[in-house]
Amino acid sequence: MKKVLLLLLSVSLFSCSNDEDSAQPAPSNEIAYFRASLNGEALNYSQTSYTASSTHEYGYSNGFSMNGFDRAFYYGCVMRPTTSIEFYPQIDLTFTGLITTADYSAETAGFYDAFALTALPTNFVTMAQENDGVKGVYVHYESTDGTRYSSLSGDQTGSTVAYTSSTSGTEGGLKTQTVTGTVSCKLYNESNPSDVIVLTNGQYKLNYIEFD
Repeated sequence: MKKVLLLLLSVSLFSCSNDEDSAQPAPSNEIAYFRASLNGEALNYSQTSYTASSTHEYGYSNGFSMNGFDRAFYYGCVMRPTTSIEFYPQIDLTFTGLITTADYSAETAGFYDAFALTALPTNFVTMAQENDGVKGVYVHYESTDGTRYSSLSGDQTGSTVAYTSSTSGTEGGLKTQTVTGTVSCKLYNESNPSDVIVLTNGQYKLNYIEFD
């Protein structure tokens, strides 16, 4: 199985276009946000502009896994601070296997339908399933010191992901989708699975873009 990463780019500062255990309500003017409790500590990332005044930004992380001649496309959106040189801590929610095709034009044609509310997956994939392009979702978190935690690395019994809206758009001639919803899951240290972060009360507004 070969995995190809297309891009991870900032769309805020560098763009030319366009209580402790509970998340706070989201202002209506937010471009993107991710709010949650991580082991009881609040994470509150919000982007309200594309200027240098924004303390957080979102970026795209797209690619595909090869399975024979077919490509299983994945679409990620990363939220991170702009005040850190390393952009840590950062968190992302990624959809895997939304579209599987050998034809790039079919990926473009099917992008909006793949992000329809009734089509978005509610299952968390394992590492093996993600490598095989199985349709699902996962969450990554990188701490201040760069330690990587992932829902891919352990049991997700009781974890949930849900969607409240999915809105189509365009950016630079490419199709985009803005998804809002909620998530709760367990994030395992990729180097030490006994080290677990419990993510609860997650609320997000995240943006996704087609591969090509």
